[in-house]
This record gives sequence, structure tokens and C-alpha cells, in this order.
Amino acid sequence: MRHIDKLLSKRITTARRYYDPLKDGPGVTIHGEHPKAKHSFQSCCIFVPDRDQVMEGLANKEIASQIRTYSLHMHKAFNQNKNCDIKGAMPGSKYAFEHCLTLPMYFEMTDQEQNFVVEALKNILKEY
Repeated sequence: MRHIDKLLSKRITTARRYYDPLKDGPGVTIHGEHPKAKHSFQSCCIFVPDRDQVMEGLANKEIASQIRTYSLHMHKAFNQNKNCDIKGAMPGSKYAFEHCLTLPMYFEMTDQEQNFVVEALKNILKEY
């Protein structure tokens, strides 16, 4: 815990280095932050029009991205389980699952590595 402030500061800086150049670009939506809260950026997520196509484009450039947002009401273990009482279409959850993409982020990530990801992402999203 004695390193928590340093770790959080680095994560916030890394997330901002993604969000700042992407926030006004086409094809990317970035989640909001509550003004009275401090986001820990456990993950660095963005919303894109076609998550799978963007993931494939990043993978073609040897950039790993992940799906880390799942819509449980669409998952077989929950939607076909008599012990789960799921009601409604849950469009927000469905949208997040279909469009949310988690970008690579780790403590030792360099500015150069992150710039490479940002530029690759911008080039992929020009198609939208």
C-alpha cells in the first residue's frame, strides 16, 4: 500500500495519454468520470463502432486488446438459468458488450509504445 499513490498516478497518466488524443477523434467514445470521484483506471476502455473489427486491426499490428465488458444477461450461464430472474432487453449492457474495447496498459508502458497504439487506432478508425 505504500506505493499506491505512485501506482494510481501512473495509471491515471497512462489513461489520459490515451484519452486526450482520442476524445475528439471520429469513431471513439470515452466514458465519463464523476467530478467528485477519482478513477483508478484499472482498465483503459473505449467504445468503438465495430469492436471486433477494431480488435482485428490492432492485432494485425501486433497490438493486444481485450474484451473485458460482458453482458451477463446475454450469457448462456445466466439467460438459461432458472435461478436467474433477468427481465428486460438491457440495451445499455448490450451496447457496452458490443462496443467496449480495453486497450493495453501496464506500469512499464513507454510513451513510444502508447503513441504507437494511439496512431494505429486512429488509422483504423478513419474508416468510420
